[in-house]
Amino acid sequence: MFVQVGDDEHANLTALFTFVARDPVTKRSMPINPLQPQTPEEVALFRERQAVADARKAARQGQLPAAGSGARAERWT
Repeated sequence: MFVQVGDDEHANLTALFTFVARDPVTKRSMPINPLQPQTPEEVALFRERQAVADARKAARQGQLPAAGSGARAERWT
């Protein structure tokens, strides 16, 4: 989930939230069913956000973002 307070030029707050499913007994993270985008719009959005996630993961590992990750992906590195 992405939240931004203010406009693009004068953002007062920008946050990226990650949700984790927890096992109710062990309280450890647990796997969930993967998303299955259905419409062309959902597929495009899923691919865009996956590119952002991949770029962020590469940045954490000290690698350069993958080619074609786009300007929006650079925003989160």
